[in-house]
Amino acid sequence: MKTKTIIIILLIVLVLSAGIWIWSGKKAASPSVPGTTPGTAPAAGSAASPTRPSLSAKAAAGENVMPLQQGSANILVAILQKSLNIQYKAGLKQDGEFGTKTRTALKSHKFPEVIYWNAFYSITGWPIGTAGSLIKTYTEK
Repeated sequence: MKTKTIIIILLIVLVLSAGIWIWSGKKAASPSVPGTTPGTAPAAGSAASPTRPSLSAKAAAGENVMPLQQGSANILVAILQKSLNIQYKAGLKQDGEFGTKTRTALKSHKFPEVIYWNAFYSITGWPIGTAGSLIKTYTEK
């Protein structure tokens, strides 16, 4: 009886360990911008490399925080606008200011008007962990 209990416990530990190992592998292989390594920003000059937008003074001084909504002004809004232009041909000015045109572009493609990280990831393809390197890519000179 005691041997069976030990074997069952060891099997449970083995199954849980395998599950964690598989889950961590899938997490590391999360989708990213084509031509980049997950967890990194695109290489400068690559096809997937973001061009530095011409930010308004308000957006350049803005704090990079979520949620993004009408009235927000920061680099994350510029990244969102760039992605909407690339993927949906939105024709937005990439100034980093979330105005009525950005809101209309989101609504016309069935995205929420208030953007949190999950929607930001859906639109841009950049998971939360890589946003810092993406911001650095946009803001480096």
